[in-house]
Amino acid sequence: MTDYNQDNSGDLSAQTLTSGTPVPNQSAALNNGQFSVNLAGCHLGIGTYVFALGGNRAPVPAQTSVLSIGLQWQAAVAGTITIEVCNFPGTLSAYREGGVDVADYDSAAGNWIQYNPTQSVGIYANTSGTGNSVTALTVTAGGTNQGGAIINITDLGFERVRIKAVLSAGGILRCNTHGKIGS
Repeated sequence: MTDYNQDNSGDLSAQTLTSGTPVPNQSAALNNGQFSVNLAGCHLGIGTYVFALGGNRAPVPAQTSVLSIGLQWQAAVAGTITIEVCNFPGTLSAYREGGVDVADYDSAAGNWIQYNPTQSVGIYANTSGTGNSVTALTVTAGGTNQGGAIINITDLGFERVRIKAVLSAGGILRCNTHGKIGS
């Protein structure tokens, strides 16, 4: 069994919604050379992006009892960040062969559903930075101050989870996860 209590070093890369064009994360040193804020993460423009949770550098949400999502953004970033879930497989066969079934960046209605429960049992979400906020599981980056969010969710049974960022002003956005098995 994989130990998800270990350090999952390395931020997640983003993909553009619908095309899946990858946007790699950069180290803080690389971003500092180009931008005024010393942040690691992905430099995103105006648009819609997704961060797939689960895979090489992130715990598979259904295999953890607690999933923690960390977000951080540059002051210029404005938009909403939500969690979406999917129980359909990414590939047509269990052996990850035979082509794509539902891609991480898929935008077809019904494949990915926003996870925004009305009850807060097993959920903790908070933000930092003036002008940034969270309501239920919708995070708002206000576009005026650097900020971040921590979201902890217990007992996720979904096959796949992604972070969806709809940005009206671009900048550096960082996303990382950590999972814990057991109680």
